[in-house]
Amino acid sequence: MKIEISSNNLGLLDEKINSKVRDVTDHIFQISQGELTTPKVIQGITRITSNTGYLLGSGRVQHTKNTHTITYDAPYASDIEYGSEPHVVDLNKLKRWARQRLGNESLAVPIQRSIAKNGTPAQPFLRPALEKAINEYR
Repeated sequence: MKIEISSNNLGLLDEKINSKVRDVTDHIFQISQGELTTPKVIQGITRITSNTGYLLGSGRVQHTKNTHTITYDAPYASDIEYGSEPHVVDLNKLKRWARQRLGNESLAVPIQRSIAKNGTPAQPFLRPALEKAINEYR
């Protein structure tokens, strides 16, 4: 006896599977949005990953027939997710950020030096969302 299953002849089953994958993808996206706004302790400092809301607002889910994609378009999204290697940050931008977020732009210089020497730590938001969703569906 032989049963052949392919995406071409699944019909209603394929639609149901695709619908479930779509729901799971939407759920992972919602969890990732929460990860960006939930305070976390990173290197002994409590941080909220999405400081300005730009990263949060850059997220979207795209659904095509058989593909479901979560994307964060902020140029620094992968640096937040995975951390970054040492690099030089524009001091004027960093001063503006330090003034807005820390209330003290003079902190920009030591922060710039630290990033130039150590890079930035990872503040994962998408991978933990995927892990949480997987655990929920087990």
